[in-house]
Amino acid sequence: PVGNTFGPKVPFVGISASFFDRAALDRATGAPIAYVQGKFAHGDVPSHVHETWPIGLLGRGLRLLGLWALARGARPSPYFDARGQPRAAVQVLSRRSDHGR
Repeated sequence: PVGNTFGPKVPFVGISASFFDRAALDRATGAPIAYVQGKFAHGDVPSHVHETWPIGLLGRGLRLLGLWALARGARPSPYFDARGQPRAAVQVLSRRSDHGR
């Protein structure tokens, strides 16, 4: 998928960077703060890629999500309506069982 959300109550959209020009993406969003899940990489993995999630990054994410939840940042959502339903219909582009591998 191009992007995935956790649902209407979590402010996160995961997007694969491979869909974008790397330099343009970094200018628009800032440089990545970490490279994670290297255990799923194919071939040689650069030394700066973490095998899983560093505990510091996980703690930072949980802290930011907690602060966001206290500030009631879920509403309004650009992706979900007031009932928690997606604003756009889900479209399946491929049903490949090997997940692109």
